[in-house]
Amino acid sequence: MRKIAFLFPGQGSQYVGMGLSFYQNFSLAQEIFERSEKILKWEIKKICFEGPLEELSQTYYSQLAIFIVDYIAYLLISQKGLKASFLAGHSLGEYVAVVASGALSFEEGLKLVNERAKLMDEASREISGGMVAVLGLQTDKVEKIVKKHGVQIANYNCPGQVVVSGKEENLQKFSQEIKGAGARKVVRLMVSGPFHSKYMKKTSEKFKLILNKVKFQDSQIPIISNFSAKKVYRSEEIRENLANQLAGSVLWQDSMELILKEGASIFIELGPGKVLSRIIRRIAQDILVFNVENKDSLIILEDSLKGIGEI
Repeated sequence: MRKIAFLFPGQGSQYVGMGLSFYQNFSLAQEIFERSEKILKWEIKKICFEGPLEELSQTYYSQLAIFIVDYIAYLLISQKGLKASFLAGHSLGEYVAVVASGALSFEEGLKLVNERAKLMDEASREISGGMVAVLGLQTDKVEKIVKKHGVQIANYNCPGQVVVSGKEENLQKFSQEIKGAGARKVVRLMVSGPFHSKYMKKTSEKFKLILNKVKFQDSQIPIISNFSAKKVYRSEEIRENLANQLAGSVLWQDSMELILKEGASIFIELGPGKVLSRIIRRIAQDILVFNVENKDSLIILEDSLKGIGEI
């Protein structure tokens, strides 16, 4: 059997209607939403299914919504008998990877994400800033211009795509210069703060105090930490990486290259959108890539893997 990597998207992948197809077609999805709402004490499915997008994209709501939909997608493919050789999540998505690894229960993961989202939402209200994706320019050129404007590379996603984080006025100056330097496109992300930058250091320290009260188990499946781009098993390493990632860069390209080096040839993105599917295709060509965000994409995955004898 081929080695399979499960990838979990993070904040920025949200859209109105996410999770609705799962909810309408699978009792398991209904159960997860109900369990989530009992813990959170508010109706999260309404904002997932009906929006509006401006509200869903607020840091607090989007993180919880994506965590829940990612996890439902993971459970649905697990019911098909699919097992991961590697787990990786983009920023927030790493919390789903941690739950899928057995290091935390779903309930514990949801409560942690709830606290993380609150702290990041507070930080974004205190600091006027955001994140932009820079497309079509070599990373070393971006790094030179970043230094001039007091912004930071937050995500190293793939060749020709990095995300830059910073204060609003600095981001605007940076965006103008980077376009002049030859960037094909500069795209503002649907996030409300300068995440994965020095501006999150205080938030990271606060969140570490919360993490220290949570009992993690060792992972049963290797997690590829997006902070270190290394395989993680031990509970203390998992905890430390989750604390550090808030103010650290997301080393996604390095993480994917490690999984490829370890022999994975099937990558399945589990959750809303196709962002991670597009990224892995830019890193490697001779692989199979799927995304599971609704009933139809789940059927396509199942039929495709049956066709090649993987399930």
